Amino acid sequence: MCSLPISSKVRLFVWHAFLEILPTMVSLGYRGIDCDVVCPRCKDKIESISHAILDCPTSRAVWKFSRFWKVLAWKLWCERNKVVHEGEDSDPQDILDLGIASFDEWQALHQVPVQSQVVGSDVWLPPQLGYLKLNVDASVSPGSNHIGIGAVIRDEKGRILGAMAKSMERTFSPFLAECIALREGLMLAKELESATLMVETDAINVVRLFWITRSFLWKVRFWRMLNSCLSNCGIQVFITFGVVLIM
Repeated sequence: MCSLPISSKVRLFVWHAFLEILPTMVSLGYRGIDCDVVCPRCKDKIESISHAILDCPTSRAVWKFSRFWKVLAWKLWCERNKVVHEGEDSDPQDILDLGIASFDEWQALHQVPVQSQVVGSDVWLPPQLGYLKLNVDASVSPGSNHIGIGAVIRDEKGRILGAMAKSMERTFSPFLAECIALREGLMLAKELESATLMVETDAINVVRLFWITRSFLWKVRFWRMLNSCLSNCGIQVFITFGVVLIM
């Protein structure tokens, strides 16, 4: 169990599931807590651990899509808790997307390729002649269901050629918020004519995203949209952290 290549919170969840100590409705009933033992999601069967993670129709719909069963089991439990505590249920496809995104985020944060060198700086530097530079950023306020994203495009003389900022009403992790900012920035850059574009972000995990294998990554709905922007913007894109990424 300790050697599983997953985050500690997922590892702890798997351990609790194996010990059958997750607080399902049946488990709470056994502990003397007065509650309805029926599954809060499907409202059809009693909610045991196996039902919550494997047999509930929502769970079955997710399992047929993915191999990352430990991460998805944890995500199914998190979404189940939303039903109990917030009365909010999720579509199986959204659970799958969020589960795989969580796995990829954890991988991106823990994989540092030895052949790459990152140099950061607090000072904005212009791109080289013939390039445009796209700076993107995102902000996530704790306890809020809004994210703010922004992008600005400058030429080698520092002149602003395009800019955008918007607020989105949805809860995202900082990682996904930065990826959305990148996507929106690429859509802005698509309107400008340039042979090459340097994208600068202070989110190192987003930069690492482009270092890991994409063969499975791009099968997820959100990543397909981001990849589509990269493919259709019509220019060569270089993703950098801080100021310079030497690859």
